[in-house]
Amino acid sequence: MPRTLSPAAIRAALALESNTAFLVLVTLTDPTDGTEYRVVCNTENVTSRGEVFTACYFEFVMPPDDDEAPKGVSLSIDNVDLGLVSLLRKITVPIGCKIEVVLNISPDTVEYELTELLLREVEWDESTIQGKLISDDPLNLLYPAHIYEPRTFPSIF
Repeated sequence: MPRTLSPAAIRAALALESNTAFLVLVTLTDPTDGTEYRVVCNTENVTSRGEVFTACYFEFVMPPDDDEAPKGVSLSIDNVDLGLVSLLRKITVPIGCKIEVVLNISPDTVEYELTELLLREVEWDESTIQGKLISDDPLNLLYPAHIYEPRTFPSIF
């Protein structure tokens, strides 16, 4: 299915030089109560459709392109806010994730989005929060791996 971009996005993508930047917005949603945590890979906060996305560095790491590669994309977010860590500590199911791309000149217009992703295998330390983004595809889940985790079944560990 072809992607439809706005004329401004097409001009920015094809220009040799431009003051227009593509911004990646990430929304993490707690599946138990709907609490949302929003970040943007930018140096300043961005308001899109009335929601404030906190400026924060994050990156995606693609797996190698071979049959042995693990499924999913790694997401690494700078741990600059304790709000996300407190969200991660209280949940026992994967976090919903939505990725959107907007232009800095028109942040209310979503140029591209990926929805229905899940953040699994989350780990954090004092500097970063890392996890794996996968689609909720039950045919590709490894059973019983990643079902019995210390967090959800503490008595078996």
